[in-house]
Amino acid sequence: MNRYVKFPEMWRITLNARPATATDWKVAIELLNRAKFSPVVKLTNHTAAKLGLSTRTRLRSLSRLGAWGLITFNSRQNASPLITVKWLAGRQPKDG
Repeated sequence: MNRYVKFPEMWRITLNARPATATDWKVAIELLNRAKFSPVVKLTNHTAAKLGLSTRTRLRSLSRLGAWGLITFNSRQNASPLITVKWLAGRQPKDG
């Protein structure tokens, strides 16, 4: 599989400076992957389950990422939260 996810330096610095769990890193990578096309994404229960995460674990990790200033998210009743991924690089110019 040829897949490349750009990992912003601010995310790396923040996650390394905090007591980030493996789940936090897993959620971070998934959010950055989903934010390639839009800075506002959803991380559904179904997607979390594919990653091996329970609903509570997903919400705990989202809360930590939000507290660290990497994302903001709006909880919605009976729906997955809308997550705004911060510190994304803009579109990069093509070489040559």
